Amino acid sequence: MNLEVVRGRAERGGADASSLARFAGAAAEELQRATALIEALLALARPARMPIDLWMVLQPLVALHAAIAAPEGGEVLLDRPAELVVETGADATAVRLAVASALERVARTGAAIRCTVEARDGGVAVNVLGAPAEPLADDVRAALDRAGIGVERAPNGLKLLFAPAGREGPTTV
Repeated sequence: MNLEVVRGRAERGGADASSLARFAGAAAEELQRATALIEALLALARPARMPIDLWMVLQPLVALHAAIAAPEGGEVLLDRPAELVVETGADATAVRLAVASALERVARTGAAIRCTVEARDGGVAVNVLGAPAEPLADDVRAALDRAGIGVERAPNGLKLLFAPAGREGPTTV
């Protein structure tokens, strides 16, 4: 919308730069937000490399869910400690399903959701916390079980449990 305002005023001529600056700035911000969302979608559309880097799955999904939550006053944040290696040998589609489903089940109108990752007993846990979570759908839970991805309900969210890269099978951490 702001881009159309800038274009229309510029085409009419006689508009001074200061009157266009506010709309041009807003248009630039809209373009930045749209670009970030397109980059997130493209990241998820690309085939994942094995082993799966959980950060590469979390970042675009958090960006998309943050955009969904923002108009209602919510936020979705990702805490990333630089030193933690978060790779798993789980199937890429199942990993994406797990993270997307957890975000969808925890995200609530106006909620502040925080995603963290921690090493747990030889595995990796992705915590999606901030609001009580609805249980995962039975078919989603079954798919995650088959992929060896564990799910724990927490009082304020969900924990996804992944075997580290090089180890397959159900994760119990």
